[in-house]
Amino acid sequence: MSRAKGLTGLLKCRFDHGLEAMQAQFEILNLSGSDLPALNAPGARVKSGVFLSDKFHAKGKVSLSGAEIGGQLNCEDGRFENPKGDALNAQGAQVRDGLFFRNVEVTGGFVDLSSAHVGTLCDDLI
Repeated sequence: MSRAKGLTGLLKCRFDHGLEAMQAQFEILNLSGSDLPALNAPGARVKSGVFLSDKFHAKGKVSLSGAEIGGQLNCEDGRFENPKGDALNAQGAQVRDGLFFRNVEVTGGFVDLSSAHVGTLCDDLI
């Protein structure tokens, strides 16, 4: 399992393959006092999929706003928490394939998918 404490910034990065953070943990320090992102990848360009799944855990905002993802965005079995605002911000993201959002735990914060486009949405039935 990989862990990162503090801001992990991937602003406008380009990935020739996928971005895999399965079982990874990202934590912004001083979570209760700020809305800083734990994982910050706005405008990222990913040729295949982004995997924030399989016990992925973020304490602090995950920002994928404006990202272009050539495959899927998979958040299955992930946990997102940010009591000060967005737990996951994928505003304006373009996801060619599916957004997999099953068995996801959002503890504190919101999920912002405004103006996002995805090929297919696969989520839990409620």
